[in-house]
Amino acid sequence: MARDAVLVTGISGNLGRALARVLHKTDRVIGVDRRPFPGAPKDLEVHNLDIRKRKLEDLFRRGDVQAMIHMAIVHDPRLSQSEHHSFNVLGTKAVLSFAAKYGVRKVVVLSSATVYGPQPGNDNFLTEESPLLGSERFPGIRDLVEVDMYAQQYMWKHPDVDTVILRPVHIVGPTVRNAPPRTCGCRVPGRSRDSTRWCSSSTRRTSPACSRWRCGPGCGASSTSAGLESCRSRRCCASLGGRRSRSRT
Repeated sequence: MARDAVLVTGISGNLGRALARVLHKTDRVIGVDRRPFPGAPKDLEVHNLDIRKRKLEDLFRRGDVQAMIHMAIVHDPRLSQSEHHSFNVLGTKAVLSFAAKYGVRKVVVLSSATVYGPQPGNDNFLTEESPLLGSERFPGIRDLVEVDMYAQQYMWKHPDVDTVILRPVHIVGPTVRNAPPRTCGCRVPGRSRDSTRWCSSSTRRTSPACSRWRCGPGCGASSTSAGLESCRSRRCCASLGGRRSRSRT
């Protein structure tokens, strides 16, 4: 069998779906995720699997995976720390071990810029060599630091494999429903007011976004196009659906 497939874990996430719709035009893509992928391209091979299960090895055993993009990382404050560790750390170890065992030649691991941590002594521009201190002040992201460090170990243990570690910032936008907009009460078009969570005073003190914006019905803009234009004129967070006004605190 020709080794011509790219295996993507976490393909049903916001970034995974966007990647799949571009990548499938040039490569044969095998997707893995616990969640469904509605509207997936017809030529996409999607498997609803938990990356911690041994059944995942069957996909590698076929011998057609030339590259792997590992994006199956959860950032859900509703889950326990033990579940984060189990899925993120143990799951990452499992997929990387299969990649090494079955000769995958290129590996891309999705980490996060949060692993650097907000430190008073940070440089204005962090480099790849900057220490990963995120868990010192926020123990809840210790698992993300572990994933990144394990990927670095993989890189040194397998110098013949082209390994890349990506550390992006949080993804936000009008169609993204992840932790940052949920925490800051950003109104996503198409969502009802009752489903929006507004920032409390304590959240404004701890969230970078809420330190600049006072979440709430202050600007009164709706989630329609006209409402967003009105919201822009009031310097609201229009890219995320508006309904917020400048903080006076």
